Amino acid sequence: MTNKQMFLGGLTGLAGILLCAVSSSYLAAQEANAAVYAAMKGNPKLRVLQTNHAGDTVSIIDPATNKVVGEIPGIEMAHGLSAATDNSQIYIAQESTATLLVVDGKTLQITKRIPLSGSPNLVQLTPDGKRMYVSINLRWDVVSNFPELQAEPSGGVDVIDTASLEKIKTISIPGGIHDMYITPDGKYVVAGANRNKVPQCKCGISAPTNLTSLIDTQTDAIA
Repeated sequence: MTNKQMFLGGLTGLAGILLCAVSSSYLAAQEANAAVYAAMKGNPKLRVLQTNHAGDTVSIIDPATNKVVGEIPGIEMAHGLSAATDNSQIYIAQESTATLLVVDGKTLQITKRIPLSGSPNLVQLTPDGKRMYVSINLRWDVVSNFPELQAEPSGGVDVIDTASLEKIKTISIPGGIHDMYITPDGKYVVAGANRNKVPQCKCGISAPTNLTSLIDTQTDAIA
């Protein structure tokens, strides 16, 4: 469940992302890469967006037929994703480039790449849609003692302002964050460290890190 989320009428769940995009036309191919968008005329058409972490696409699935009806291409190692409250934009965490991709909800084209502080995993929006939180895991790519890999001194939660689509803060948390969810009232981010400890890490990160942190969304500090 780490690479997908559910959206239906603005409610967030954990089993997939159901995207109901507003348009007057039927499901149509946008380009040769089979990018498509969901239509809405009469009854809304729901779509499931599934990241393919070992590949370079995000699949678009029709839940009525359980068939892939399109894809968002060119996104290597996509991990978590979320969508704007009006489905105008899709936000996809790309591990390979340590960026958050902004995708137009209608054309499915990448419109912006937001640099992050490290390797991103899950993406969560506050209920009012004004802030976005991206969990930052440890990035194991320091090869100074090859063949032993070491982690970069990163990890925590990045805060994104959805109006400017800019990273405004990094909340550092030792050990890196993988699972992360926002409470229904939007007051807290619940962030779980990915590893019980960081073995042989020379990156200045203390161990053990078997902690769950609560972040106050009013102060963007650990409460």
